[in-house]
Amino acid sequence: MNAAIDPKVYELIHLGISFSEMVAMNRFHFVSKKIPKGYSCGLGHKGRLVDTRLLHIDADIRFAGVLPLIDSLGFRAGTVGELLLFGLRFPALQLEHPIVAFGTVIDIPDEHGNLHVPYLGGDHVGRDFDIRHLEQIWPTRYRFLVVEKGK
Repeated sequence: MNAAIDPKVYELIHLGISFSEMVAMNRFHFVSKKIPKGYSCGLGHKGRLVDTRLLHIDADIRFAGVLPLIDSLGFRAGTVGELLLFGLRFPALQLEHPIVAFGTVIDIPDEHGNLHVPYLGGDHVGRDFDIRHLEQIWPTRYRFLVVEKGK
């Protein structure tokens, strides 16, 4: 298994707006009804700059393997707020590959007790903001939003 951090830096600036406002500004074709409306973005102060990158793993992987890998590369997993800002700034990228924010676990267990994480995806119809069962196998087509540690 090989993992590669995209050398391109995707610069994000916190806009000082709420989670609901960020979802609305993204103008998604589909938003999962399971995502809580008043979720906290946890982005800090308005104007805060965050440099994000995308991690690609060339093999299917389980969640338990992703976080230690991200950590070993000197990064942390991106959050839902960073994911939404990423979608605002770079909307076409989520149509190429689904982009996941493992830094936020959506604490809404389903009937089997499974937790979920948010991701951006889409198809020819439009862009999506959805959640996926955390413990599923994550196919190689997914990209993981990451931020350098300490930033």
